[in-house]
Amino acid sequence: MEHLHVHETLTPIEAALVAHRGQLLGFIRSKVADADLAEDILQDALLKALRSSESLRDEDRLLPWMRSIINNAIVDSYRARASRTKRQEPM
Repeated sequence: MEHLHVHETLTPIEAALVAHRGQLLGFIRSKVADADLAEDILQDALLKALRSSESLRDEDRLLPWMRSIINNAIVDSYRARASRTKRQEPM
């Protein structure tokens, strides 16, 4: 029985994202204190990146492209939290 490594089944962009996961999480943690929230933001950003991977025209620009996606995911996260908080406030 032949054993495949997980990385052998990944696309080049997926493999690059896996390879840079720690660096991307570190970038988020430099902006977000909550470790669990940082992980959630990373997961959201990775999903967004995979869904829009065709927009990455130059693989050498992967990290700047991901930082842009991450910055947007951070803003989205805080907006969603603010919206939930506002809805929960008594009138």
